[in-house]
Amino acid sequence: MSEFSTMLNGYIHQKGYSVRALARRLGISAATLTKLCNGTRSPRNQRENVTRICNALMLTPAQRDALNDALEREIIGGEVYASRMSMKALIEGMAGASLQETRVVTNTALPPQVMADKRADVYTILRAFLENGADGHTLELVLPPSDPVVIEAIGRVVKTRAVTVRHIIAMAASDSATGRIDSRNIDCIQRIQPLLLGKGTKNDSYQPFYYYDHAVGPPDNLLQFPNVLISDKGVMICSADYSRAIYSSSRPLQKYYHRLFVHQLASCRPLVTTCHSVLVQMARYNRMMEAGNGESFLTLSWQPCLMWAVTDQECCHFLPEELPFREEYLKVYLPYLGRLRRLEHITLYFSLEGLQAFVRDGVMRELPDGILKEPLPVPFRAQLLQRLLTGAESGRVVPHIVRDEKLRIGQDAQLLSCGADTIMLAILNHTLDNSICFVEELSANWSALDFLETLENSDWLYSVQETCAMIRELVDACQTPYNAFHLPARPAAQAAPRWITDEA
Repeated sequence: MSEFSTMLNGYIHQKGYSVRALARRLGISAATLTKLCNGTRSPRNQRENVTRICNALMLTPAQRDALNDALEREIIGGEVYASRMSMKALIEGMAGASLQETRVVTNTALPPQVMADKRADVYTILRAFLENGADGHTLELVLPPSDPVVIEAIGRVVKTRAVTVRHIIAMAASDSATGRIDSRNIDCIQRIQPLLLGKGTKNDSYQPFYYYDHAVGPPDNLLQFPNVLISDKGVMICSADYSRAIYSSSRPLQKYYHRLFVHQLASCRPLVTTCHSVLVQMARYNRMMEAGNGESFLTLSWQPCLMWAVTDQECCHFLPEELPFREEYLKVYLPYLGRLRRLEHITLYFSLEGLQAFVRDGVMRELPDGILKEPLPVPFRAQLLQRLLTGAESGRVVPHIVRDEKLRIGQDAQLLSCGADTIMLAILNHTLDNSICFVEELSANWSALDFLETLENSDWLYSVQETCAMIRELVDACQTPYNAFHLPARPAAQAAPRWITDEA
């Protein structure tokens, strides 16, 4: 019997019903309900009946969510379900990542060679190894970011020591032929997220790189060593489960592993790119647009993407004449705007809070701070929103406000997609000199695209009609005097026990 059937039977008996009596109350066949309860009938087309069962049994919200989650796992499979939940957790956590402050007691020095065969001893040696490196040096790591103790130890060093950490991570390559969904890459990004956004993290002190785990290289590369740490003081090699480790301060051994690390690093790509310049940022957007299919654009972000509604003339007008490298900006911006305007289909997922902030502050999150001389004029804000409504009426633009009780989009979270082969995770990080950190890992697109496409058929979104009605209220608000500006109230949330309603 499946998890869903077991849970359904438990709720029915807990509420004092028999299967036949509940079926009679619901007006459905007793045979249908019996097959759902014993697991002999697929629940794929039974979502409406499951909702009616929840209502008839007067289940609590937590019970409803648990039953519907079990239903979705049975319909779409545990792997796809886990992938979607990983992406949801990533989006919700992007803006608030931080490392917990913990007190770590380590040895003040390591003997020339240490061997450990217990996990606790390995952790003690690892912490001491990380903290005993000299300031100004570089720590080189080949570690999967799967162990929270290890990531915590690295984070402590990144925040408290004047060292640079170069971290090589093995990523899972997506199988485009079978459409296999692998959430391991998303999990990797979640694990290292505190290292990127942790309070006190120094700029560029943590540098993650990645390679695909199916890569075949020379016999002397680091693929054969799953957990290796190299510092100026020596080398530490751990087993995959951190149950055994060897530390050596041998200088020849340290040089040998450093050479292997450099060799492996040459075939890796940076997992995160920090863009201190809008030129670099827009160049990356341009490359993503060029790599896509040139017809569709899909984004999930705190604010709606409105750059497609800006003309070349308006772009030139709002970029101040005294802006350094103004001509270079225009050379990058204008082709990007042209590509956006040629798109035939634009899907936008955003929050009501972000839309209200645009109307209130006149700042577009797509433009880095300092690019505009002053906030966009109120009439122009209304004009851009009106173009959004016009695009929705023509069917070219599909805008959706995300229900924040279902998915909380932080200001620092963004997903962009231009076609099935291109995905970009962008983290706007104000702690790094107002720069933008892009996590661009193409093999993660199965999880990300599946999640974005899932939203369209879920109850996480306000409909296009509801979204347009909220936008019209904001357009009307823009017509009022600016000092008397009031935002419309958030619409009442509708009861929606399911987190997703699409089929596999």
